Amino acid sequence: MESAFIVSIPDLELLECIKNTYHLVLPHLYDSEDYRTFYKTRAGWGDWVIQDNSCFELPPDEALQLDLYGSADRIAASEIVVPEYPWDCNKTIERCEQFLDRSGNRLTDYPLMGIVHADDWEHLKKCYQYFSKNHWIASIGLTYRYKRDAFDRIDERLYGLGWYRFSIIRRLIAEKIWNYDKPHHLFGMLNPAEFSVYNSLFPHINIRGFDTSYVYTASYFGVQFDEDYGACRKINQPIDFEWNYDYVYQNNTFWKNVELVRMFCRGIAPQVFLSLYRKEWESKK
Repeated sequence: MESAFIVSIPDLELLECIKNTYHLVLPHLYDSEDYRTFYKTRAGWGDWVIQDNSCFELPPDEALQLDLYGSADRIAASEIVVPEYPWDCNKTIERCEQFLDRSGNRLTDYPLMGIVHADDWEHLKKCYQYFSKNHWIASIGLTYRYKRDAFDRIDERLYGLGWYRFSIIRRLIAEKIWNYDKPHHLFGMLNPAEFSVYNSLFPHINIRGFDTSYVYTASYFGVQFDEDYGACRKINQPIDFEWNYDYVYQNNTFWKNVELVRMFCRGIAPQVFLSLYRKEWESKK
């Protein structure tokens, strides 16, 4: 599983230091020449650069005004995330349809990704199947922001560690809805240990990667992840793209956290969490 670490503009060189080749970029930041140039260079080197739609970072109407194709041209993006509407299946589908209709002869210029949104299981299934069957959509995104108690109930210990997305993926697989022909991307991270479980429980799962700014944010505030429990302490502070990481004061926390997250992505999972996940999976088969 690939990891797209998001950092501030002054600290983009951190991504070069950790040899990251999978990225998620935000088009509303393209006014920064440093930001634009960095990712265009990486795209030229063959890195995979996903251009998001800035839906969560901008007011909804403002995000819709972005020229996603023109923005993608500016950095030679690898893929475009189509417009979405948080937690609303029907509006997300409507925005995708409008985007496809407006695309005209540009529709084949970039692979497109759709992000599944819903506030209950039936709508999540509808939204997922829409993207799964739509031949213009090349990949499917799943966010960590699904509302608690809107879907299956799972072990409270898993809730507390922010691994709610697991129950949704488990159910999509159990009900034979999961599309094994389209790659998946996981938007956001609450706890990196989540990523260690998928390959262990679902050997053939096609999750290409995930993105997170939390590794950088936690490191900025000096929070070291735990090798047994992942991100034990949550910093309720969104990333500021003007931050400048203090290498001396933070004592290499960023590098340590990156390596721990990569360990989890390789499927090295703490047994306590594997047993919890396996119990949930077996009980719903």
